[in-house]
Amino acid sequence: MDKVLAEYEIQLLLQLNKMDEAMSQINEALANDPNNTGLLLRSGYLKEQAGDLDGALVDYKKICGSRSEFLSRQLLYWCTFVGTSY
Repeated sequence: MDKVLAEYEIQLLLQLNKMDEAMSQINEALANDPNNTGLLLRSGYLKEQAGDLDGALVDYKKICGSRSEFLSRQLLYWCTFVGTSY
C-alpha cells in the first residue's frame, strides 16, 4: 500500500475510534518505515491509552532519538524529561 494512503487510512480509523484496527495498520506501516515519527507517536499514544506504558515509552524514546524536523519544541522538552538526549 502507498505510504501516504496508509497514513490516511490510519487517521480515518483513529477518527472512527477503531483503535485495534488502527494499531494493526500502524504496526504494518512501521514494519516498512520503522523510524516514521508520526507513526511512532500514534503507536505510543495508543499503547499509552491501552495501559502499555512501557511500550509507549519505547516508541516515544525512538521519536526522541530521531533527527526529524517533526520534533517540536514541546516534544524536545518532553524528550529531555524522559532522559533521552536529542
